[in-house]
Amino acid sequence: MQEIRYKLIWMGQQLGPYTKAEIDQLLAKNEIGRSHIVELPTGDRLPLGEFLDQLQAPQPQAAQTTGDSQQFYLAIGSQPQGPYSTREVTEFIENGSIGDDIQILVEGEDAWQKISEIHAFQGILYQAHTRKASIPTAAAQPETAAAEQSRKDITVFVEGQRYGPYTAAQILQGAREGLIDGDALATRPGMPGATPLSKWNDFRKTPFQFRSSQKPATRHADDGMLELTDALKGYIFAGLGFILWTPLALAGLFYGVRILRAGALKHGLSQAALSLLGLGLWGFALMQTMGNAS
Repeated sequence: MQEIRYKLIWMGQQLGPYTKAEIDQLLAKNEIGRSHIVELPTGDRLPLGEFLDQLQAPQPQAAQTTGDSQQFYLAIGSQPQGPYSTREVTEFIENGSIGDDIQILVEGEDAWQKISEIHAFQGILYQAHTRKASIPTAAAQPETAAAEQSRKDITVFVEGQRYGPYTAAQILQGAREGLIDGDALATRPGMPGATPLSKWNDFRKTPFQFRSSQKPATRHADDGMLELTDALKGYIFAGLGFILWTPLALAGLFYGVRILRAGALKHGLSQAALSLLGLGLWGFALMQTMGNAS
C-alpha cells in the first residue's frame, strides 16, 4: 500500500515529499521543526505542528460513543443542506461525496467554517486522504474504472425538471458537446443534496462547453451590430471636441483678423489660415461621424 506523502515548505524552498514516518525521523534529528509549513494533498497549507496535532486527534468513533446528538449543516447548492448527524457526515466523507473544502455549520452557531477545522472530522479526513493515495490508478484497475463510468446513478435537475439517471460517461460526452449545463444541479445515491456538476470531483477538470452562469460574448460592430453604448461614447467625445476645439480655433481666427487690421499681414494671414484649416478639418470629421452613424 502506497503511503501518502507531504511536501514541506521553509524559507520559500520546497522539501520532500516525505511520508509521515520520514517527517517524524527528521523531527527527531532536528533537521526540521514544527514551524515548517506542510502542504496537504488538497493544496491547503498549515504549520507542521498544527498538522501533527490534528493527526493525533481522536477518531470520529470516539465522538459517537458519547452520543450522536450534535447536528451539522452543509453548504451545498443554493441552500444549506441538513441537519446531519456526526455519523451521516462521516459517511459522506468516507464515500467521497464531500471533501475537506466544503463549508459546514454546527447547529446553534453562527459562523460557517471548513469541515477540516471541525475536531470531530479531522481524523476521518486524514484516513480518507490516505485511502485515496493508496488506491491504484484506473490503468491498474480498468474493470473497476469501467464499472464506475457505466453505472447509471446520476440524476440532473434543470429548471425544476428531473432528468436521468445518467452514467458518468454520458455526462462527460454531453459536457464536451455542449449538451449539458455545467452549472446544473445533480445528485447520486449517498450524496447530501444536489451540487453543480462542475463542482463534482468526477467532473472538476471537465471542460464544459456550456455554463449557464457565464455571460454571452458581447456583439460588436464587425458582427453587423453597433452597440448603443459605443454610439453614445462617440457622440460624447464628438461633443467634447466641439466644446474644446471650436472656441480655440475661433479665438485664433479672431486674433488673426485683428493682427491683419493692425497691418501685420504675414502673422495675421498665418494665424487666420491655421484657424480656418482646423475648423474645416473638424467640420469634415463631424460630417463623416454623422454620416456613419446614420
